[in-house]
Amino acid sequence: HRGAVRVMAPTMFLASMAGAYGSAWFDDRLLLGVLGAMATAASALLFLPRTEAVPQETDGDTPFSAAGGALVAGLVGGFGGLAGQTGAFLLVPLLIHALGVPIRKAIGSSLAILLAAALAGATGKALAGQIPWGATAWVLAGSAAGVPCGTWAGSRLTARALRLVLAVLIGLAAAR
Repeated sequence: HRGAVRVMAPTMFLASMAGAYGSAWFDDRLLLGVLGAMATAASALLFLPRTEAVPQETDGDTPFSAAGGALVAGLVGGFGGLAGQTGAFLLVPLLIHALGVPIRKAIGSSLAILLAAALAGATGKALAGQIPWGATAWVLAGSAAGVPCGTWAGSRLTARALRLVLAVLIGLAAAR
């Protein structure tokens, strides 16, 4: 969704940078609590029943609230930066339920939006001296190998099945 990307990417960049750098001044247990709360909220949002506010897939962009998008991006970016992740698992359900973006467009748009958040978050964490570089290399290698598999599987699932898979994976992460 072009409107979502134009508004939310720069907002997520700034909020993620602030949260990531600022996380150096918070207790680790609080930061884990923020992460757990975000994952729990995301999983719950994905189990909400589909309503008229959640549009069906269309070829064109659906209407989009710039103010709502900036608010969502600022909150998810700030808390995601604090917790050391982009907020991807919370951004997609909020794009769907709070902003009315269809699921496939929400997932696709989130990739562009979250690129900005990831760059800012990584920069903020690096400036705060919080990146274990050896472990980071292994995570990057695994992610690079997994992206084509996820893309292949996602293109073969219905929107409903995609939501269910996403909700279960996020719920498992929250339970951890």
